[in-house]
Amino acid sequence: MRRWIVALVMTIAWSPAYAWGPEGHAIVAEIAQRRLTATALFEVKHILGGEVSMASVASWADDVRYALHPESYNWHFVDIPLADDKYHHAESG
Repeated sequence: MRRWIVALVMTIAWSPAYAWGPEGHAIVAEIAQRRLTATALFEVKHILGGEVSMASVASWADDVRYALHPESYNWHFVDIPLADDKYHHAESG
């Protein structure tokens, strides 16, 4: 019985984290944009084109992947082992 309860709690706890979708991307992007340095914010505005917010384009990669390029599903993230404290581009290929 205890295992069943633990499994149920884990399933319920996992579901909200897994299902953030566009709203979750937008929330994280908004928080990130508010924490940018002035120089970084300038560069973001340059890349996005003026006053476009990061939140408004945060799920672009998902939108394109589902609509146009399903083969690009693994371009959206990088798996970094928990033991590593840095991203190693050469190893992610």
